[in-house]
Amino acid sequence: MLLRALVLLLVILNLGVAAWWALRDTPVESAPLPAETAPTLTLLPPQAAPQAPMPLAEAFESEEAAALDGDSDGDAVAAPRCVALGPFADVAARDAARRRLASDGARVFAREVAVAPRGWRVWLPPQRDRAAADAMAARLRAAGIEDQYVIADGDDAHGIALGRFDSEAPAQARVEALRTAGFAAQAEPIGGQVQPWLDALVDAATADAALRTRTGAARVEPGHCATAQDAG
Repeated sequence: MLLRALVLLLVILNLGVAAWWALRDTPVESAPLPAETAPTLTLLPPQAAPQAPMPLAEAFESEEAAALDGDSDGDAVAAPRCVALGPFADVAARDAARRRLASDGARVFAREVAVAPRGWRVWLPPQRDRAAADAMAARLRAAGIEDQYVIADGDDAHGIALGRFDSEAPAQARVEALRTAGFAAQAEPIGGQVQPWLDALVDAATADAALRTRTGAARVEPGHCATAQDAG
């Protein structure tokens, strides 16, 4: 009887254990905790040092250069041209024209141009009157000098012409021969003179006709401004 009770108890215990095992909850696995990460140092990009303010003088120069660059994009300003103006009647007329051009803003340079003579003449200067001139002509003929005549009128009236030559050398030889014979002859160039001219740097748009009107010059030609500036 006791044995049967023990066996029954064991059976009940086994059934209880089996029921507990079958009915127990499945343990839920907890998610692993994230590993702690060490704090990191983030480097920011280097910042440029603050620029010092530009000095006023440099700022003005920069603005002026920018303005000039802007002007260069527009129409180019034509360079002035060099002209020669002349010949003038005399130095006074040339100087008056020079002042007018200078007042217009032109650069002006004065110069003289020697004009080659057309020839040379040998003569005796005017005598006191026509009678004295005729007497001198008679003396010349008596000395064997036939190539001569008395000048009848003009500024040289009562002078005695003694020959005309193409160049100076034969004219001077004629003078020496006459002086050896006792006559105070002279040699002078014919038509040779010094003409007043101007060289000027003027606005390229100024017409030649306007320059002649403004200055009274007889002609307008290409000038020699570089030579004039070097000489000045």
